[in-house]
Amino acid sequence: MAVRQGGMALVSVVLLLATLMLLALTLTEKVATSSRILAREQLRQRSYWAASAAVEWARPQLASAFRDHGDWRQLLPPDEDGYAAEPVWTIAIDDLPVDLYLRDSSGEDDAAGTERDLQLLLLARTGRTGAELLLECRCGFDSALLAAEQAGTVASDDLTRLLEQPVSSLQLTD
Repeated sequence: MAVRQGGMALVSVVLLLATLMLLALTLTEKVATSSRILAREQLRQRSYWAASAAVEWARPQLASAFRDHGDWRQLLPPDEDGYAAEPVWTIAIDDLPVDLYLRDSSGEDDAAGTERDLQLLLLARTGRTGAELLLECRCGFDSALLAAEQAGTVASDDLTRLLEQPVSSLQLTD
């Protein structure tokens, strides 16, 4: 009888150890999954802020290009229907490369292609490998001052001040 009780004790200990190992394995898997999710979320947040910073970096570049050339044609892709295959600028922010693409907004340009609405779309793309984040903004100059300039009721020094401002932006998509 003592042998049977020793055998039962051994079986009970083995079952208890198997249950504890299964519990430990489950907890380890949950911790590993949580760590992966947290790392992805941190990368997404870094990517978002890098893209936002790149947009802010591009705003004065766009204002300067418009001031120097009178329009954005030298920066826009020849295909008017979308973004170019290659970025206009690529900058690194916090060791994350950010590609910046431009395309004309579907505004009120005239038949000769003269920029009339003073707006374009700026796309910031981060995350070439793994998760990709796209941030698109409509960028342009103040519409009230633009309307006054088009109506001919704005002084040239007001327009000069307009062109000296960084381009304003509005986030469209994330």
